[in-house]
Amino acid sequence: MSDAKIAVHRDGEFIGHYIVKGGMITVYSPNGHSKTTRQAGDGDSAGLARLMLSEAWAR
Repeated sequence: MSDAKIAVHRDGEFIGHYIVKGGMITVYSPNGHSKTTRQAGDGDSAGLARLMLSEAWAR
């Protein structure tokens, strides 16, 4: 899969972006923090990114 930045929106508002590369997903919040984990098993990277961006580190 490409390592292009993919924007994540919730209720029409930009909440961050993510990159998938080599089976790993790195999620970036607007405040400059990031987290990396294994890509979702079902391939729902957008859903995983949205979930990760709802955690305290991303606010």
